[in-house]
Amino acid sequence: MKSKVLLPILISILFLGIFSYFLFDLSRAGDDFYEISIIEKNYDIFKIREINSRKCIHFNISITLYNSGNIESDDITVKIVDEDGWYVRNGTLMPNESKTFIFDDHPLLDMSEHRINISFYPTNKNVDLTDYNHGESVLILLTGDKEDDSFTPGFEAILLVTTIVVYVFLTRYKN
Repeated sequence: MKSKVLLPILISILFLGIFSYFLFDLSRAGDDFYEISIIEKNYDIFKIREINSRKCIHFNISITLYNSGNIESDDITVKIVDEDGWYVRNGTLMPNESKTFIFDDHPLLDMSEHRINISFYPTNKNVDLTDYNHGESVLILLTGDKEDDSFTPGFEAILLVTTIVVYVFLTRYKN
């Protein structure tokens, strides 16, 4: 008797679940959007040359954008700006796609630190700017020698003090 009552209830729950899924999926159909964000910004020094006793350093700059939306983006302009001028690259991003925009052979003269302003926005000026289709960031280029970031200055002093303490402890309590 229980199985005769239980079976229609299970079928009703299953039908209601499937019906709700399709109803919810149809209600989301109008929610097509794209959302662009900067996920990585990087640079490489690829050439150093001397010009009239000044050092000229050439950089390759790469900016990676990601579309976390569910539709293809509008055409997006990626722009870098510094005191020497501005440079742009354009492209679209498919849903869940990341794309790297490369600005190659960017020369700088004798600077130890150089600020690059990065922005992205729809290329078409008729598209309204939203939090999802434009943004900005900053990249600091270091023209000096890039040192290994794993080096911790002052660590040698801690190691030296620890060695002395261990030596004193072992010699004092050895006898």
